[in-house]
Amino acid sequence: MYRNFLFVAIIGMIAISPSFAQVDVKVGPLGPLFGTLNLRSEFGLADNFGLEATVGGSWNKINFDEGEDLKNTTLRFGVNGRYYFNPSDIGLDKFYLGLYSRYSSGKARGTGENSDEYNTNRFSGGFPGWIQNLLAQ
Repeated sequence: MYRNFLFVAIIGMIAISPSFAQVDVKVGPLGPLFGTLNLRSEFGLADNFGLEATVGGSWNKINFDEGEDLKNTTLRFGVNGRYYFNPSDIGLDKFYLGLYSRYSSGKARGTGENSDEYNTNRFSGGFPGWIQNLLAQ
């Protein structure tokens, strides 16, 4: 179920991308080697304001020295509003501040016969800021 929902969310992000003037898509290339995949897409809503949507997931197996192992799957969503203070002519870059919110939901299950299953839900938010391409002029 998580994989189907992740696939639909990724296709949705790609489908609405052409309707915005500037769209940046980012994928962490090393994530799948460690059991995680995140796709981020930033949509330019104004000359100095962007909205980033994030969808991702993880699938991990934790091996314990004693006892049974633990299999974990997680699905994540996030929204990040960014205000760029002095963007260049090429688009939304350089210094920004904003607000973000993230939600993740997952399930962990032991690998033994009579193992328990654990559900996890987490919500977080904060104030990101970043300096990008300051030297690229």
